[in-house]
Amino acid sequence: MGILILYPALQTECAVCRCVQLRQMAEGPSAKELPTLDEILVDPAASFWLKSAIRSALRRDPIDAANDAEMLTKLIDRWCREVLNEG
Repeated sequence: MGILILYPALQTECAVCRCVQLRQMAEGPSAKELPTLDEILVDPAASFWLKSAIRSALRRDPIDAANDAEMLTKLIDRWCREVLNEG
């Protein structure tokens, strides 16, 4: 039995094995099951980078922060794919 990995809706294949039969995030945890921003900020297991990004976002307009986060997600996804394709 494998590990369940939930993928964002725009991802078309697994970055590890290139499988195209993905379970999209919509099938996974709902927004109500996600931790709150405050829960992440006090979670000792959450990364410093994520906590820093959340603190930074909370000082901004939420729509601007969400738009920038979406762009960042796309850029990091592309970078990750480029790195994985080099190997």
